[in-house]
Amino acid sequence: MLIKNLFKFWTFQVFSPGTLVGGDASPDCLILADRDSPGTIRYFHGTPAPSPLENHKNRPLDRQEITTLARWGKALETFFESPQDMEWAMGATRRLFILQSRPLNFGPPSPAATLPATTKTILNPILIRGGETACPGRGSGPVFHAIPPFDCHDFPKGAVLVSRIAAPGLVVALERASAIVTDLGSSSGHLATVAREFNTPTLGNTGNASSELIQGDMVTVDADNRIVYQGDEDTGNRVSGPLLGPAVTDGFESTPFMETLGYIMAFISPLSLTDPASPRFTPEGCRSMHDIIRFAHETAIQEMFTLGARKGSRRKGARRLVSGLPILFYLLDVGGGIKETVAGPKEVTLADITSLPLEALFNGLNHPDIRWSHVTHFDWESHDRIVMAGGIISPDAPRFGSYAVFSSDYLNLNLRFGYHFVILDTLCTSIATDNYILFRFSGGGGETHGRAMRAGFIGGVLKHLGFAIHTNADLVDASFQMGELSEIIKRLEMLGRLLGATRLMDLYLNAHADVDDLVDDFMNGRYDFSSSKD
Repeated sequence: MLIKNLFKFWTFQVFSPGTLVGGDASPDCLILADRDSPGTIRYFHGTPAPSPLENHKNRPLDRQEITTLARWGKALETFFESPQDMEWAMGATRRLFILQSRPLNFGPPSPAATLPATTKTILNPILIRGGETACPGRGSGPVFHAIPPFDCHDFPKGAVLVSRIAAPGLVVALERASAIVTDLGSSSGHLATVAREFNTPTLGNTGNASSELIQGDMVTVDADNRIVYQGDEDTGNRVSGPLLGPAVTDGFESTPFMETLGYIMAFISPLSLTDPASPRFTPEGCRSMHDIIRFAHETAIQEMFTLGARKGSRRKGARRLVSGLPILFYLLDVGGGIKETVAGPKEVTLADITSLPLEALFNGLNHPDIRWSHVTHFDWESHDRIVMAGGIISPDAPRFGSYAVFSSDYLNLNLRFGYHFVILDTLCTSIATDNYILFRFSGGGGETHGRAMRAGFIGGVLKHLGFAIHTNADLVDASFQMGELSEIIKRLEMLGRLLGATRLMDLYLNAHADVDDLVDDFMNGRYDFSSSKD
């Protein structure tokens, strides 16, 4: 959530962190007309005009909670002597917590109701009106639509970046973009925060920019007044009037210090190594300190899981797990996860494992009612990409494996199953308040409807198991917090059964299948759903 001081009133933005920071949602907003007392509170969701708080039965906060947050926000602003971006959270009992506070670095936008009189002289057609100022300023250039997967190398310098969502990955284009316009997102998102650091004019939550702005058309973005005009100051389609006059600055940007800092930052901050699978992802491809850090981080992770596989190496590294399942699995024990009597061998068996979470997960994967057949379930997508590009690589190469970093009570698992990917992070101790399970499932090799149905099935099962879930297309995020050790172990075993039962489900689920019925079947002990294709 964001709290910011706008002239003499306050605004609150309420959101689910995963969706708003990710740029694929717009927040609920609350406006307090009086900084010193709640007074009239107006509420709205997304772009509609605000209306009195009492008109909204499903509002996220009550008046007392809003008053508390306003008091905290004012105290933090007074202490730090500047408007604050205050992040907060609400617990299961509706208790409020402050997570962090940082300078907002954001000038006050123009009031939403009217535009400054000077803009009346602008003769050019208005293409977009409204939205939310994520970073003030003006920028003009040709429209460039960011369509996933987005490659910053394809983005032309000086263009206006247009996207349906304010995806965090778009930050790689900030140095090249004259302005950014998005359908969703807000000034609280990751993209907006970084855009303010780069001083790139950004207009979010417009609702329709990606459909109204045409690729290649010259436009001018006035983020202060939340308007996108047709035309560009550097072409014959010139924007008339004072809009594109000299921007007001404090003169600091032209000082020798800032000029020197700008020269230095050109070798530090740009990031071009974003995709580890790209042929550019090499030491020679590093062009900045940011690139070097990104390359070192990625290769260090890979190195952890290949040290033990090197011929002649005496250093301890990952060991291959012989489990009886058709999964290429590498393990890295960081303390008490493997029997002390097992020393030296490059391979271990399930009988050698002493990790509670890993053992529970494999108990589920090895359930007798799960049919594994003889199909090897590894990262076919990466393998196919290499082969189609003319490369030669063994299916047993470590890069195609699934990996686990674990101890006696901790497990971080990266599991590759065919064309989908699973991340599991869990802690299993005798202290219930410390225990948790974080789970993510994404991807698939089937059609879009099949992947979405499988995600719905997985989400339905996890909901039955008491997880908090969020699904989006073929992505499932889930969490289970503060459970007794026995509860955590039971759910990890059920997760193992779920992963085994759904490994190819997106390929054979019938479009007319009833997902709710399948969820009930699973909870009643059915773990083979291949007959659902009939």
